[in-house]
Amino acid sequence: MKKLAWFLGIFCGISALLTYGFLHVMEESQLMKSDRVLHQQKTGFTVIAGNSHTLALQPSVFKNSINIASYGEALHNTYFKLKFLTEQGSNPRHVILSFDLGVLTRPGIDHQNYQYYWNRYEDPWELLQFSANKIDFIFTRLTAWAFPYLDGEVEVFDYFFSKPTEGELENLRGESIAIHPVMRRTLTDSCFQAQISPLGEYYFKKIIELCNRHEMSLFLVHFPVTKAYYLEQSHCFDPKEYKRQVIERFDLDQPGKIKFIDLYDLYDDSFFYDPHHLKGGQVRTDFSRLLHKKIFTDTVLTNEGTGIF
Repeated sequence: MKKLAWFLGIFCGISALLTYGFLHVMEESQLMKSDRVLHQQKTGFTVIAGNSHTLALQPSVFKNSINIASYGEALHNTYFKLKFLTEQGSNPRHVILSFDLGVLTRPGIDHQNYQYYWNRYEDPWELLQFSANKIDFIFTRLTAWAFPYLDGEVEVFDYFFSKPTEGELENLRGESIAIHPVMRRTLTDSCFQAQISPLGEYYFKKIIELCNRHEMSLFLVHFPVTKAYYLEQSHCFDPKEYKRQVIERFDLDQPGKIKFIDLYDLYDDSFFYDPHHLKGGQVRTDFSRLLHKKIFTDTVLTNEGTGIF
C-alpha cells in the first residue's frame, strides 16, 4: 500500500506541475484572451465571434466590442459562449459571426481541440446526442478535466509556433485548376446534406433564437478568402444556390435582425498570408474599416447594405 501511495503521490504531483505549466504557457494565447473578456460584464456592445477569420477585425476600429473568436471554432462552440455571456448579465447589442462556406458542416465533437477549454462552457449532455461514439465523447471530456495538458504540445504549437507557408497557396491553386466547372452547376441532395449537418443546423438555430430573445442584431459575414480556397470549399455545389437554400431553410430574411455580408472575393491573393487568412497590419485595419461601414452605416442606418447576399 505504501508503494501505491507513493506512486499516486508522485503521479499527482507531476500531473499538477504539467497542468500548471501548460495553462501558464497558454495564458497568452488568443483562446485564453477571449476567455478573459467573456467574464467582463458589459452592455450595449458588439460581440465578434466565430472562427479565426474574425480575428482579422481590429479592436481599434470596432469600438466598444469584444472579440471572442478562436481558431477552428464551430457553431456549437460559439453558441455556448454567447449563452454564457447573456447568462452572466452582459447585454450585447450586436453579434458579428463568421459564416463561411462549410460553417454548417459537422465538426468532430468526440475529439475536439482545446477540450479543456470548451469544458468551461459546453453542456456535454446536450452535445451527446450528436456524438458518433458516446464512450469516446465522455472519456475525452473527463480526461480533459483531469489532464488538460494531454494534447498540450499540439495546442501550444498551434498558437505559438505554426507558421504559414507560401506553398499552401500554390498547392491550393493547383488543386482548384483540376476542379471541373460541371461539378459546381447543381447542388445534389447528398452534397447538400453534407453541407448542413444536424449539429450545425441545431446550433445555428439556437444562435438565432438566442439573438432574437435578447434583441441582438446578428450579422453573418463571409470573410475574404482566396479564389482557389473558395473553389475548393464549393467543389461539389453551386455556392449561390447553397446560400439561397440556407436563407430559405433557416428563415433568415429578417430585416433589422439578421443581415448577410458576403466579401469572399474582395481581395486578390496578394492580401493573404495563407489560403483563407488575411495578412496583418494595414490590410486588416482597412478591411475592418470597410466591414464596420457596411454594418453600421450601409446596413443598420440605411437598411441598404451593399455586398449582402
